[in-house]
Amino acid sequence: MAVMSPSNELSRFSRSLLLTIGMFVVLVIAFAIYVRAEKQIDRAYELHHQSYLLADELRQSSDDLTRMVRTYVATGDIIYKKRYQEILDIRDGKKPRPVEYENIYWDLVLADDLRPRQNGRAIALLELMRQAGFTEAEFAKLAQAKANSDTLTKPEFAAMALITSTAPPTEANRLKATRMLNDASYHHAKVGIMRPISEFYQMVDQRTLEAVREAEEAAMLVRATLIALGLLLAFSLWNAYRALHATLGCSVDELQGHIFRLGSGDFSSPVAVPKNMGDSVLSWLSETQINLARIDAERKHAEAAVLKLNAELEQRVAKRTAQLEAANKELEEFSYSMSHDMRTPLRALDGFSKILLEEHCTRLDGEGRRLLKVLRDNAQRMGRLVDDILRFLSMRRRKMEYIAVDIAKLASEIFTGLQDATPARHLRLVIGTLPPAWGDRDMIREVLQHLLSNAVKFSPNDGEALIEVGCTNEAEGNCYYVKDHGVGFDMRYADKLFKVFERVHPTGQYEGSGIGLAIVKRIVTRHGGRVWAEGKVNGGATFYFSIPASATIKKNTQ
Repeated sequence: MAVMSPSNELSRFSRSLLLTIGMFVVLVIAFAIYVRAEKQIDRAYELHHQSYLLADELRQSSDDLTRMVRTYVATGDIIYKKRYQEILDIRDGKKPRPVEYENIYWDLVLADDLRPRQNGRAIALLELMRQAGFTEAEFAKLAQAKANSDTLTKPEFAAMALITSTAPPTEANRLKATRMLNDASYHHAKVGIMRPISEFYQMVDQRTLEAVREAEEAAMLVRATLIALGLLLAFSLWNAYRALHATLGCSVDELQGHIFRLGSGDFSSPVAVPKNMGDSVLSWLSETQINLARIDAERKHAEAAVLKLNAELEQRVAKRTAQLEAANKELEEFSYSMSHDMRTPLRALDGFSKILLEEHCTRLDGEGRRLLKVLRDNAQRMGRLVDDILRFLSMRRRKMEYIAVDIAKLASEIFTGLQDATPARHLRLVIGTLPPAWGDRDMIREVLQHLLSNAVKFSPNDGEALIEVGCTNEAEGNCYYVKDHGVGFDMRYADKLFKVFERVHPTGQYEGSGIGLAIVKRIVTRHGGRVWAEGKVNGGATFYFSIPASATIKKNTQ
């Protein structure tokens, strides 16, 4: 089956999808316009409500002024005169305006003069009207009502002046003031306040109706546009679906099932391609299935060949390993036997040279005695080397007994022996807090013996030689260390320290067999731990060895 390469032109599905997205964007824009038109209606009603509140406040303040001045004239109580002046000051912006002042306020203030709400900022009522966005004609009506209300304050102040002109007020003055506040001219002036407010209400109602009508007409037009766009979008979605089906060659669920089978490694089921779908995703998937089936068959053939080779290789490795194990065992047994056989002549050399030096020293000249001493020293050194080799070889055979070992006590005992062997040197041991180790006591003693001996050997002979034994905690268990302040070593050669017969210092400069640290590594490894060292030339050396804290320890026979 030939797979056609895709061209640079957009496919039918891509064109349909872009058209659908474009229709959706236009629909969203139209919907936003529709929401804005609906909000215009709400805005018109909100502005209508705010206009009524401001006009009502002007009307209410005029009524409150009349009520306060009439009450003052009737009772002579000075508190009503003060409230009268406060209403004027609040309306003119000379005093802070109470919060929600447009609602009922002075009717809630009783004789105790306690106010129902706290004060806000000071602003004139006329300024609030100017900021409300009224038309010039509407604002003119409210300004006229405000001016007429201010004019009405003159007879009201005159009436209050009659009351305060005598103390106490006379009945004649009280009657005259009452007539001033209730005569025809006063009522005519009140009408001069209410008529512009009433005309303002009519103008606001008319403006609100016109704004609502315009917004509803716009909303109706946008609503019709939305319906048309919705139908077009539905048609576009149907067209895109058909284009998608033609591009895929099947439904999305069928294509997902084929892909799932291929993804799970099932290449045996062929992908059936309907007629006239040769350039669809399904046809490309069918070609991929054929190629994957072929590759899978080749892979299985290759795996069978690899398995066969692995089996042959494992047989060869097992055979070779058995041969190496046998050779290694034979070599170990030979070395073990040879080492035992070498101990007899070496002991004879050491013993006879000792006898000659002690009993026949008068018959030997100085050179003969020196040569005999060199012979004995080398025999002893060779004997120690043989002992170390035997210990190294016996590590595999020795049976381990796990107990709690007191590291601090062992270190102190070994150090005391080293001090007795070198009485001329000034040695000092510092032991930190050492938790017990779980392992074979004799083997751990041998580890400490080698590490402390090395620390003494490589410490300076002049002055005090300080040696430290401590412990740090690690994830795998307790990590002990032995630290000296001697010649140290170059970290480039740290890996050579624990190999048999490897040295980092010149041969002959320091006495030793070159196998002690290899024994340390083998013992620590058998305990399931590890050993390493850090040092610096002329800066001392620190040897670490970790012992797992658990009683379940892996027996490593390295």
